[in-house]
Amino acid sequence: MRGSQFDSPFPPAYCAAVLPDGRCDVVIIGAGPAGSTAAQLLASWGLSVVLSDAALARDSEVRSAFDQLRAAAHVRLRAADAVRFEPAAIIEGREVVMRNALIVAGVDAPLQFAAGVNLPALVRLAAACGEVPALIEAYQAQVGRVPLTGLLTGLSLLVARRALVADNSDPGSRNAD
Repeated sequence: MRGSQFDSPFPPAYCAAVLPDGRCDVVIIGAGPAGSTAAQLLASWGLSVVLSDAALARDSEVRSAFDQLRAAAHVRLRAADAVRFEPAAIIEGREVVMRNALIVAGVDAPLQFAAGVNLPALVRLAAACGEVPALIEAYQAQVGRVPLTGLLTGLSLLVARRALVADNSDPGSRNAD
């Protein structure tokens, strides 16, 4: 599919951060367990992957969280106090294994993967990294290569579901004690 046009649920400027010419190697429609796994694997092979999940793009809370992250000059993220980790069954390759999932108050199902992103790992890294650019770099280095659009979607989902809390204050404006 090299050179094919893709349709993304997010604005062109959002996708241009990863795909400046609006083209990619692979488009995966649906960011459920199979789509997320496929996207992560293909990205680890060096392909440019767009993972489209129309349901997330239509979710007004996720869109609002994305706009909040995009508009802020400085965003520090931390896990919400009510977030906890609990084992849940997931599919890895041809096996069903137990991995930590996020349990968030007000969310019916445990959160594991979205847009090819391991959400529990992203929440854990947020505590250590703080600012979004450092968090994205750490995720790519420690968890695996995932398209930037997937990471931004995962972050937006976590902020929208209140698993991550955004602190938009300017770090330069804090008084040193």
